[in-house]
Amino acid sequence: MSARLSFNPEETEEIRILRAEYFDASKRAAEAIQTGEHPFDDAALTLVINEDARAGKAMRRIKEIYGLAQGDDEPSTPIKLPNPSGETQHEMPKVGSRDAPGG
Repeated sequence: MSARLSFNPEETEEIRILRAEYFDASKRAAEAIQTGEHPFDDAALTLVINEDARAGKAMRRIKEIYGLAQGDDEPSTPIKLPNPSGETQHEMPKVGSRDAPGG
């Protein structure tokens, strides 16, 4: 499957915002799940679930813009998303997946 490589200015800005949202939500989820010596409580679990959903929504929209959306079926292996400027960056695995750092 081939990703789009050119975008209008509005799509470029939306991708920039969505990438920030994806990484920020993933970071918040990862921080909430790292409880250290404390038990993992309901509040932390709710935060992880909500932030993971937010990250997933951002990534789905990014895939739509790049023309990589496949409906409800998620690919089993990470895909490479090119940046609007042309360089390629690997998609970060979703928090909680076995491929995520610490997952």
